[in-house]
Amino acid sequence: MDRRTLLLGLGSSALWFSVSGCVRQAVSTRMPATLPVQLAALADPHFQAHAADCSAETLYFALVNKGVITPGNTLDLNQVRILAQRDPLVIYKGFYYSETEMELYALALLG
Repeated sequence: MDRRTLLLGLGSSALWFSVSGCVRQAVSTRMPATLPVQLAALADPHFQAHAADCSAETLYFALVNKGVITPGNTLDLNQVRILAQRDPLVIYKGFYYSETEMELYALALLG
């Protein structure tokens, strides 16, 4: 076997492993099992209609991007407080809620 064939084979193998790793990671992007336990206190049937229009994975990743859910999969309550001052308000059943608050309530019901 010459060097060119060997390098081509190794390059193909490396590409296959990197692509398969990305696919495996994309398929396994699910909400961690520990988070619903932490959100259980927020589950309120009052928000059932709102939660019905949402996806748990979409909400999870939105809250991760906002920094509400930390890399250790815990809730950062300080970040929730900060966002409560910045988020736009949403009217739901006659009451005002922050956008992040609505996302947390929906995730608690879906998780």
